[in-house]
Amino acid sequence: MRARSNAPLYYSENVIKVRKDIEAYKTGNKKQQREWNKVSHATLDVSDLILEFFCDEFSKSNIESENDYKFSVSYTRRLQQANKAIAPQFESEKFNGIVYPSVALKFAGDNVALFDENLYNKIKFKTAYEVVSTHFDFNVGTLNSFFLHEIESLDADGNLVWNKNIYGH
Repeated sequence: MRARSNAPLYYSENVIKVRKDIEAYKTGNKKQQREWNKVSHATLDVSDLILEFFCDEFSKSNIESENDYKFSVSYTRRLQQANKAIAPQFESEKFNGIVYPSVALKFAGDNVALFDENLYNKIKFKTAYEVVSTHFDFNVGTLNSFFLHEIESLDADGNLVWNKNIYGH
């Protein structure tokens, strides 16, 4: 059995132009699925097109309104619903969340979004920083970040309590 993982959204053509690791993942995954010969190649081709559509939605940089996120939200909710349909003996096959290329970093890094079911069992909280980011350059994939505060503690309700001093001063 494999450990639980995040569902990768790595089929976007725009992303594989920039990231050779994702191009290798996509090529290898498609090849492996066809070699298993469990599903017809025509069905896999259609499935690949659908997955590519959703991956393109997650890698979209021209966001004009909250409506531009509807397909991404729909995909994520369907994945969560699919997790609920997995039989208990295949519990380890469920996804913890999704992983997708960072638009702000011109796909140079990844974003991880964990589902909130049993979140405290999935990650071990160490610390947190209050950060301000400015001067986003979406053409280059850069930004400036400044640390303001480090966490002092968590209150009884799980809220972050920041230290009173500006970070580093």
